[in-house]
Amino acid sequence: MQNLGFISLSILMIAAFSFIIFKYVTEIKVRKVTLFGFFTFLVIWISYNQLLIMSGLILSIDFPPRIPIFVFFPLILIIAIVSNTKGLKSIVKNMPVFVPIGIQSFRVIVELLIFESYKNGILPEHVTFSGYNFDIIVGLLAIPAAYLVYKTAIKRRAIIIWNVFGLSVLTVTLSSFIYSFYLATENTIDLNFIQYPIAFLPTVLLPFAIFFHVISLSQVSGLTEGS
Repeated sequence: MQNLGFISLSILMIAAFSFIIFKYVTEIKVRKVTLFGFFTFLVIWISYNQLLIMSGLILSIDFPPRIPIFVFFPLILIIAIVSNTKGLKSIVKNMPVFVPIGIQSFRVIVELLIFESYKNGILPEHVTFSGYNFDIIVGLLAIPAAYLVYKTAIKRRAIIIWNVFGLSVLTVTLSSFIYSFYLATENTIDLNFIQYPIAFLPTVLLPFAIFFHVISLSQVSGLTEGS
């Protein structure tokens, strides 16, 4: 069930973003390029991470920490690069402001899958919502927050605070994983954590969580101070 959950949710998020591209990238040529670039990136990114796993490069718990260096840092760089593409600019311009906020509700399912991984003995308890992982709060608040934005009851500053809060919680969550893997007195994370399909967590689901915060902040930056 756990493996099926990670696969199904990853496919759902990929399908959701594909729909977003199709709906909000209005120029046909740009839409085709964006869709092609998105799926090309997915194939290369997942293949790259699979090679890291197969080579054993990121399975080591020695310093320097391999997962942040070879997975998280490149991911942040890629997000920064694609933020300036025509396709993303079109999405930022045309997509309703409440959409990237509400879609963060998928993080509730992510946290339930993480908790199931803990029950299966793969992850330690303190990286779940019963430990130091509070990401489920962002997921639970996403739909109410999106509704308030839809009803224009939330101002620009509040949307910024929401995104900063979501990214901050995500940072704490990532820190708990990194601590468990590299700094804990005992290596309490099973190596199955960085095997697919559970590896969809850091390679697909995490990027979407970060990416939709980036989109939301980009949208807010284009609003007037009083909106």
